[in-house]
Amino acid sequence: MNDCIERINNYLQDENTTYPLFVNVENATQKMEILDYYRVGDNKIVHIADFAKKDSLPNVMGVIDDIKHASGNMFVFELTTYLKLISGSELQKTMQTLCNMSIAKKAVIVCFHCGDILKKIIQKDLRVAKRIVAVDSTVDSVKPHITFVAPEFSFDSANVVEGVEFLPVAIESAVQSEIYIRTAKKAAVFANGQYAIATMDTPLRILQNKYPELEGFKYDEAEGFYWKYLLNLSENKASFRAIVIAHFSNTNNYEYTLQEWYTYEDRMQWLLFIAMKVFPDAKNQIIQDAVSFSNKHTEVMRNLIRAILNYPQNGKAFSQIYKQWKSLRYRLNIPEEEVADYCEFVDQKGKDALYYLSDLTKMEKEKAIKIIGTYQADYDDETLLKVLRSNFLDFYNYVSPFYFGNDLLDYYFSQYTMQKLRNVIYPEFEKFVNTEAEEQHFVELPARTEIVSDADKHNSILYFVDALGVEFLNYILQKCAAKGLFAEAKVGKCNLPSITSANKEFVDAFKACDAEIVDFIKKIDKDKHEAIGDYNFEKSEYPIHLIDELAEIEKVVANIYTKLSSNKYDQAYIISDHGASRLAVIKKSVLPIESKRTGTHGGRVCEDNESTKKLSHAIHEGGLCILASYDRFDGSRPSAVETHGGATLEEVVVPVIRITMNNIVWEFKVMNDGRKVIFSYKKQPVLVIWSKNELNNLSVKVNGKMYAGKQDADKKTFRFELDKPEKACDCSADIYVSSNCVKTGVKFKFEREGVKKSQKFELGNMMFGGEKKL
Repeated sequence: MNDCIERINNYLQDENTTYPLFVNVENATQKMEILDYYRVGDNKIVHIADFAKKDSLPNVMGVIDDIKHASGNMFVFELTTYLKLISGSELQKTMQTLCNMSIAKKAVIVCFHCGDILKKIIQKDLRVAKRIVAVDSTVDSVKPHITFVAPEFSFDSANVVEGVEFLPVAIESAVQSEIYIRTAKKAAVFANGQYAIATMDTPLRILQNKYPELEGFKYDEAEGFYWKYLLNLSENKASFRAIVIAHFSNTNNYEYTLQEWYTYEDRMQWLLFIAMKVFPDAKNQIIQDAVSFSNKHTEVMRNLIRAILNYPQNGKAFSQIYKQWKSLRYRLNIPEEEVADYCEFVDQKGKDALYYLSDLTKMEKEKAIKIIGTYQADYDDETLLKVLRSNFLDFYNYVSPFYFGNDLLDYYFSQYTMQKLRNVIYPEFEKFVNTEAEEQHFVELPARTEIVSDADKHNSILYFVDALGVEFLNYILQKCAAKGLFAEAKVGKCNLPSITSANKEFVDAFKACDAEIVDFIKKIDKDKHEAIGDYNFEKSEYPIHLIDELAEIEKVVANIYTKLSSNKYDQAYIISDHGASRLAVIKKSVLPIESKRTGTHGGRVCEDNESTKKLSHAIHEGGLCILASYDRFDGSRPSAVETHGGATLEEVVVPVIRITMNNIVWEFKVMNDGRKVIFSYKKQPVLVIWSKNELNNLSVKVNGKMYAGKQDADKKTFRFELDKPEKACDCSADIYVSSNCVKTGVKFKFEREGVKKSQKFELGNMMFGGEKKL
């Protein structure tokens, strides 16, 4: 450097020299030494930025003109670096111009890392060599990465330079590898230059520079608003993770955060979407899939509800994935239009679509009923019950058998509910109905009036539910149990015909005991008659009205719970006037018999005449002919949903349900020695169960079959004669009181009477002993 200073001084003192002197430095330190040394006296220090307006390109011709007409010693800095930014040819041309130029005074052009271009100039004209001074160095200059930042965006960095005119000085002063220039200029102005220039002209690029985890996103002008929002949030935030935690409290579990999705404004939904993209949910596969399949935040909910469709229903992981999907959806109030879209989209699964629906929305339940009806032949009862239990618990409880303790009713209604849901009539069941229509075993049932007469009606509240058949008994008991209520159901026959006007006598019986009456709960009956919406059989042949029937019953049970919780009543009763038949509507069978009727009751009853008296599958009483089959009289108006007035079991068998708060602690003990139920070829296995409470009845379910117990004199011990198993095995029983399951999984063992274990022993070569008998 000393030699360089000496040569510059000699140049300044030589009055005969009329050309500029080129001094080449290799790094910022050398440049600063020259600048500091000559920034004294009358020496004029010139920077290329001095020849530019704010955020504009410098005027190179203005620099050259000042050099030519300078009135004293002039030192020019950053000119060559700016020329390099323009292009290599522009640098060479301007340098050659300056070399050939005669000037009035002295001008020192401080070149920055221009050794190669100066050598080329010397090669063209060796005389120029004395006009060039090169400073040797073992330390090269830093060649920085240059990035233009649009001026409208805030950017946190110590290396930000304001204005493109200061880019040359920033390059020559660089000690770090990154330079950011806040400028309105485009990088294209230096497209031919020797420096590669990146652009941060979008908020996303700025964010990606600050938060590398955002690198995978591509900028869409339509989403610029969102990225500006995030850019504003990024101020004083060291990481994107910090932003996510500040807004959503965590970065790896979004199940509860998504619960608030529809309470968030649009920008917050977008931010959560970006967060889930960057930091995937660590546990919930459905969330991972929904986010992965979404390109925009507006697609998240649609892809979330569709995510389950990517898994085969018979796959090992399906059950767990379905639970995740349903649990997540339970927390989200997904709009109806998305549910409707899904219900159409799920059709791609054909008969398997049932596995991909839930009971969370009415639309899905309607879709499920239509799928069951469409593909009913493809589902055996076991398969259907399994998917109903998993996906549609209300439907499962509806079709699951209620234990009447009556073989006729047990068989009939276990078949009826399944056929109603399937929207079909089994040929063998129709034959059974026709046989029962002639044999009429239901007349052996007690009349409702008898049951009501024996019931404790004092301090009670009566719920008169119109058209509530015994088909709903299991569902009602399950809903009561879920509310902590205990329901005791008895069944009897209603008056004929099975119409309301002939079946209201029980109301007076309760009024006589000062019971409170909640009468004419008619929603179920109304739905059957009026065919609201698509309930009409002509519009939809599927029993979608079942959904509202079950919902109405649930409301009644909830109301009973509220009333009993007030401690104002000892008990509540649910009693119906009559039932109704769906299968009679499905059958669409018309009897071509002349009859006199009023047009009501779906053609199930008419005045008896010579023609109708010949019908064997009808009941003839009170001057009426009441059909007990699935036919209707010709000329009558067909029912749109369900019908009543006739004498099928679903129309005439009615419930009387006493409901109390379930305050009983149920305790049972298997009394068989060692919990072993012994059986043999001649001996039937008998399970003995003792109850802490005195009971009128006790039943058990073993291997899916119900058994009624024979009560001992103590009213606490019950004996159950079970079917023989094929071999000794561990087993369990579910215990029922008045058809309510009050205990599950009571363990016992089936053990065969006979050889138990060997008692043989050896003494020498002799064998002694034998088999020990039980």
